[in-house]
This record gives sequence, structure tokens and C-alpha cells, in this order.
Amino acid sequence: MLMNVRITGETVRVTGLRQLGGDDALILRAELEEALETHCHRVEVDLSQTDGVDSSGLGVLVSAWMVCGRVRLLNTPPLIRQFLDLTRQRQKFELAQS
Repeated sequence: MLMNVRITGETVRVTGLRQLGGDDALILRAELEEALETHCHRVEVDLSQTDGVDSSGLGVLVSAWMVCGRVRLLNTPPLIRQFLDLTRQRQKFELAQS
């Protein structure tokens, strides 16, 4: 996994995420929890390299949304957009291209 979590100003940025699920979701949850303790204004997750998502990955995104209220998903692949639609969670997130 090449995931990178960095803080820029009041934004927590996640890049290099291959899978949003399983062990990667657990690692991302821990990284975000630590980062959001002091920088809870905005989360941006670049999904351009992400091949898939499961319920644990969705749970990480929803948890971040519950803490911050603003989660921006960048470069979201069509399959992940469909997953967000099927689970009725898409409205929680801002989807954008970078």
C-alpha cells in the first residue's frame, strides 16, 4: 500500500489509496483518527488509484464525515460512485475532479 496521509493547513489529504476496504481501511481509519484530533475541518481523499471499496472502507469515510462534516472525494471512479449511490451515502460527500 502506498497510502499517504498528510495535513496541509486545516485539510487532511489522503492519496495513493489502492483499496478502500479490508486492512487498508483499518490503517486509513487509524491514520484519519490521529489526524482529525487536531485538524478537523476538511478531509480530501484522492481515489484516482483506488480499485475498489467495501463496507469497512465506506465506514471510514462516513466516520470522517461525522467528525468533520466535510469530506471531498477526488477523481472518484465510476464503480465507487455506483457503490455510494447503492448505499445511499453519496449525498454526504462532495465529488470532484482534481
